[in-house]
Amino acid sequence: MKKFFRIFAVAALLCTTLVACEEKFDDYTPADPVSGVQAYFSNESATDVTVTKADSQVEVTLMRGDAMTAASVPITASIDAAYASLFNVPATANFETGKTSTSVVITFDGAQLTDGAKYQITLKVGDDVSTPYGKNQTTLNISVPEPYVLLGKGLYREDLMTGIFDVDNIEYEVEVYENLNTPGYLYVKNVYTSLYGYNDPGDYVTEDKYLVINVEDPNDVFLPQQELGLDWGYGAVKVATVAAGTLENNIITFPAKAFYLAMADYNGGGWSFYGNPNGLFRLCLPGAVLTDFSLGLSYSGIRAGADNSTRPVVDAVFGADVAEIQYAVVPGNVQYDGEAVAAAIAGMADESIVSATVAAVDQNEEDEVLSVELVAAEAVESGIYTMVAVPFDAEGNAQTADAAAVAFYVNSINTDVPEVDFKATMMSVADLFGPEYEAQYPSSSTVAWYAEGSNISAWTQLMAGAAAVQGLLDKGATLEQIVLANGSAYEDLNYINTDGYDYGIYNVSPETSYIMIHYVEDLYGNTKTVGTLYTTPAAEQKAEVNKSALKNSVKLEGGVSNLFE
Repeated sequence: MKKFFRIFAVAALLCTTLVACEEKFDDYTPADPVSGVQAYFSNESATDVTVTKADSQVEVTLMRGDAMTAASVPITASIDAAYASLFNVPATANFETGKTSTSVVITFDGAQLTDGAKYQITLKVGDDVSTPYGKNQTTLNISVPEPYVLLGKGLYREDLMTGIFDVDNIEYEVEVYENLNTPGYLYVKNVYTSLYGYNDPGDYVTEDKYLVINVEDPNDVFLPQQELGLDWGYGAVKVATVAAGTLENNIITFPAKAFYLAMADYNGGGWSFYGNPNGLFRLCLPGAVLTDFSLGLSYSGIRAGADNSTRPVVDAVFGADVAEIQYAVVPGNVQYDGEAVAAAIAGMADESIVSATVAAVDQNEEDEVLSVELVAAEAVESGIYTMVAVPFDAEGNAQTADAAAVAFYVNSINTDVPEVDFKATMMSVADLFGPEYEAQYPSSSTVAWYAEGSNISAWTQLMAGAAAVQGLLDKGATLEQIVLANGSAYEDLNYINTDGYDYGIYNVSPETSYIMIHYVEDLYGNTKTVGTLYTTPAAEQKAEVNKSALKNSVKLEGGVSNLFE
């Protein structure tokens, strides 16, 4: 029906045109004849021109109708004052006798042009020498491409869009470039446009789009804030880095939830989602050799001997290239102490440290998970311990970069355990980080929070409007239920167990109460739910916050009706 309607409309138009022509035929008055030079710009001249640093001119073809004699045609140019001095445009164009065309030559010093810039020049011939049957002006768009150098093909495993939509972690081949003007930056071409398998036509920009990655410091890799080049109905998607990645052996990886994502037409365009939720973001650069020496440890319990002795048991999941695992059990929680873990690794050959070597299980390609049980070589008393394990390759080389550690508590004689050591607070960014941040992060629109603890083995947190949480409490929910159902779990517990964890959140509303709910578990098996409340001041006002609020944080047990009074 749609096609029929279009055909019918065209037929009706033709009929109308025929009638109109027939009615006005007798009244037709021919146009006045033209004379003179009759100059006009050729339709075949390119209006979009790409130049390089080595170029020095571009040409625009000018035509004329009368070629009987030589002629000089005045040319005027309109150029933005910001870059007008870079270009020289002749004031006239000269035709030789018998020639119907000539070139308007625009000259410049290519070395003075900026990579990635675009320059627009509009040329016009004088009205007294033009013709109504041709273009008397044309606009030239001169662009200078970025000096991208192709490094080769890489392999990209996607884990950004998985933080927003229900899509899989797909892996695909990409082209990786380096910009000669910005050493230390990589540019991945069309990774989220034409190459991304979940895109449909119209979902992404059609021009080349590069994902920019800063790798100047291999231990501090990050994605500068940028748009990805796609829109799935909620506005353009953009990304920002909140936790640094690494570049090692030509492979770029990031920790889980290392990015914030936003969509322009969702939630006011604010950061609303975590990127890399599965920790699978990976870019294998050209020349990278993919190996998997990954090692994950989880405490599973104790094994009792005939003499009632207890030996810790840890389950290990490892990568396909692991041929051997060496491990040791050391006293105390050193899981997040890099120097202590390194010392444990270095001392594995020392007879004073409990150690053992275990051969990896047969590696069957059909196995989805390769795992082995690690049992401490010697019995231990009640207390906290850490197992440190190192994977080895088939040649017996230690892969210390993939070493893993897990802390656990052994209670062999049912002794009393301490309470959970965890505290938290909320305040303004200026109160937490210093008054110099007030101008950039006003107290009326930002919130900061801080938490610290020891021997924490699991941590889930949620920030929400106090009114919304109160509504759930009134319906019988507990704070623990609310945070576990809606919060985000942190897998990297290093900071919370060492120096404490602080964070700032912006784009919050003034004169509004917010609550931060924390649910933690410790190595002793205890749990604790902590809620802290903060009300943002009105704009241009400073909140009064007790800087010793850490010790005054409230422990909440279930729903507390007066929490928001």
